Amino acid sequence: MSDDAEEMRDESSLVEGASGEAEDEKGDSSGEEDVGDESTGASTQDSVQDSDQDSDQERDCDPGSGVKGSARRVVVVVPQTWHKDWKSWLAYLDEYSEMTKQVIPIFQTMGVAERNRRLQQTKKGLDNAAQVPENLDPYQRTYICTHGWPERKSRVSGKRPRHHIRETDCPFRFVVQWQQRKGKWQLGVKLGHFYHNHPITGATYATYPCARGVSNAMVGARVEGMLAVGAKRSKIYDYLLEHDQNVIKADVDNMVQDFASSVSSMDDNDATAAEVGALAAADPENCVRIAETETGETGVISLSTAFMRNTFSRFGEVLLVDCTHQTNRHNYQLLTFMVMNEFGEGVVVQHSLIEANGDWHMDCAIAHFKRAHPDGLKLLRVIIVDKDMNEVRVLQSHFPEARVLICHFHVIKYLKEKRAKPEFGKVSSDDASQLDAAVHKMVYASSQEEYNTTRESLRGLCSRIGLEEFCKYFKKNWDSCQDMWVMHLRAKLPHFKNHTNNRLESFFGKLKDVINSSMSMAQCVEALVAGDKRAENEYKYRLSRIGRFVNTNYDEEMSNVLRFTTHFVAEQIEPQYTAAMSKAEAYAYESTPGGPDAMLKALFRKMKNPVLILDPFFVLPTKLLDRCMKVMPVRNTTRDPVLIDTDSPAATGPCGAIEVVQIKDIGSFSRQHIELMKQVDNLKNMDELGMDAVKWISEEALPALPAQYHDLVKQVGDQIFHAYPYQHIDGLDDSSEYVFATLYRVIPPLWLSDACIRGLCDSLASDYNTCRFAGFQSVTIKSSRARDPAEGLMSSDVFAHWCCIVVKVSVQRIYYYDPLNQKGYVRAAKEVATYLKFKGLNNYDVVAQNNPIQFDQFSCGVFVCWMFMRQVVQGITNDMSDNSLSLRRFELFYYILNGRFISPIKNAAATAYVLPQIMPDEDKAPVVETQGSADEDIPPTQVAE
Repeated sequence: MSDDAEEMRDESSLVEGASGEAEDEKGDSSGEEDVGDESTGASTQDSVQDSDQDSDQERDCDPGSGVKGSARRVVVVVPQTWHKDWKSWLAYLDEYSEMTKQVIPIFQTMGVAERNRRLQQTKKGLDNAAQVPENLDPYQRTYICTHGWPERKSRVSGKRPRHHIRETDCPFRFVVQWQQRKGKWQLGVKLGHFYHNHPITGATYATYPCARGVSNAMVGARVEGMLAVGAKRSKIYDYLLEHDQNVIKADVDNMVQDFASSVSSMDDNDATAAEVGALAAADPENCVRIAETETGETGVISLSTAFMRNTFSRFGEVLLVDCTHQTNRHNYQLLTFMVMNEFGEGVVVQHSLIEANGDWHMDCAIAHFKRAHPDGLKLLRVIIVDKDMNEVRVLQSHFPEARVLICHFHVIKYLKEKRAKPEFGKVSSDDASQLDAAVHKMVYASSQEEYNTTRESLRGLCSRIGLEEFCKYFKKNWDSCQDMWVMHLRAKLPHFKNHTNNRLESFFGKLKDVINSSMSMAQCVEALVAGDKRAENEYKYRLSRIGRFVNTNYDEEMSNVLRFTTHFVAEQIEPQYTAAMSKAEAYAYESTPGGPDAMLKALFRKMKNPVLILDPFFVLPTKLLDRCMKVMPVRNTTRDPVLIDTDSPAATGPCGAIEVVQIKDIGSFSRQHIELMKQVDNLKNMDELGMDAVKWISEEALPALPAQYHDLVKQVGDQIFHAYPYQHIDGLDDSSEYVFATLYRVIPPLWLSDACIRGLCDSLASDYNTCRFAGFQSVTIKSSRARDPAEGLMSSDVFAHWCCIVVKVSVQRIYYYDPLNQKGYVRAAKEVATYLKFKGLNNYDVVAQNNPIQFDQFSCGVFVCWMFMRQVVQGITNDMSDNSLSLRRFELFYYILNGRFISPIKNAAATAYVLPQIMPDEDKAPVVETQGSADEDIPPTQVAE
């Protein structure tokens, strides 16, 4: 067969591969072909255009690029078949891609060695003459469309919900390989599918990076001049668009970045060496050390200025250590050592730029630190790091006398992320929150008993939800090193309340404003040195300014402490001073008749008269009475009494154990006098509350009830008016709490006392044999807001907030309820309910009861009482709106007083006020749970109307 006939055969086969409708076979898509197949071909533009396609279907193509398309495919020009070598092929490929407006990357490459190895496994490979020469490497390349890449597997578990991808599964592909033709080795194009599933136009081609850029040399030179004079990016962008250059904003940003990295007068190594040398020469106390790797590369650069070394020598008790990334273009990490000064602020004592966070680099950086700070090492007691075990291991080996602690924030965050790993299994959101709460409680455990209890709860929870592997991981990696992260095991260390690396993380956040990943190493070092100079200047200013610190909450002694120290130091001393003074104000001794008397120095109190009127009637019963009560625990004698606002010496008399308070211009009072006056003062306050209660009943409760109940309300008011405040309430237990004064707190705006709630629960328990009262549980809500220590001395009645837990045995549910529905109180109530579930009620469900919601800040006790009543008594009203709250208060008041409900309300919308008959003494029938129960009808997130 002649050469022309062979070329015609090759052209026909190649055209069929370009325009055929059959799907690609797997053997073609993989780029592998039969060894003996040498069928190749060449084609022209006219041969690839199907004559049977209608002209009205042609679209998504560029008329000038030789591309023809239909609704299903866009056919392109077939490249030339034979080429001399790879160099000529690549030159032709660039011209072909630009002409046809395509981007054709290499998908796969096969070397000569791999080709020969496969050939030897066939019959044809037995003849060594068929081997491909080694100098023709590579043997074969497979080309695809840039939109034909397979989907890349993500290295992370999450995916962005909204993003743009370039892959369209485009079928365009062909193979270029060495073949023997006319006794010579030539590159041939074969196995081609020359059609796309996307538009091929000049507009789409202009979007590819290879087609963008500055094509005009004159325009490029002018842009370089604009970059040299620091022109704005927007001006450069506008200039390029005016001169018809195909660029976008990202291209302009790359131009600016490339210019900034190329205009340096010396390379980065020389510039870094110059910065380091300038720092060392600026002050003899500055310390710069560099460690090189075995290959001669710079591994660690450590910087310690004179200010850093002086700071660590004074405040070396606590050391914070952490690394950060993206500080230079060489991907060196910044390892920073920080301490706290007398102002409670973090101060850097060494910067180390390390090539990688490995043991060798950490060891070199710490060795540099020890050589630069020999004086302060003897003070070091606590080192705080994040969860990086490499840092922990190296620090423990270098500082065996110091305790290495792990940041609490990183412990909680890491265990939460570890719990969510798929290898441990999936859990529900409620179980996950309980696991996180258990971890949080173990971190802040105040005793070993609390930690052990919470750990057992965690173990039981993991066993119940199927997280035994997580429990094993926790026991192996965290339970074995409690001293590094549990609160009570670090309580006696001098960490100055540093339980996290927040100061160091804050410093990193501010540092990233001036340092980023695009900087050279020299720029990074320059920025670090400049930051240290700013910190030194601010510190010197605060030390040199004239004045003193003042805290109006401090007494005279603590104010003197502030004269020679700072607020931070005084805050560390204040708890110890307060504890010492609280014990010094109370002491006692027993006098032995006939024995030697030890003369004790009298305790003097300097006090001011609260009012100008000297009449004891106005002075003593109110403010001075309370101050006298504070003084009386101190033992005094008539010879050495406690004096208040007097300059005259105390009167002498016979020795005796008589407690006397002498007040200037008023007189002397014994303990019996003061206690009696205090009792009268308390009775007067109770009478005032009782009168307020009578007034509330007549002015607010009476109008809230129908007319037929006005006589009953008046009788209750008269009963309260004539009763002694401490008279016992009939029908309740013989407890000192169940007196008429307890009922006074049902009246707004007072908080309901525990005696009122206990009285209601005891009455319900006695009336219904299925009801039991478990008691009270005090819970302290932790707040992130700093509070004044004096707030803790106020009465608990003022700041108490009531929540409740109801255990329903019939439906096996544990309800927790907070009238305010606030996050802190709801969380505390849920923890108590969950604790009950784990302690024996495993089959019970913990359910939140969020309705009704109170409208004020003092009716929480009333709402809790009505929640108890609705859970026990069937058919009780749900109406706790603002308009009916006075009625609900009086009904609660009446039930505690007389043990009867004023009306058996079945529906909140239609209330029938009928006074029921007095119930007999026998036990009531148990309450039957129905689907129409009031608490089940209310949506859990809707306020009851």
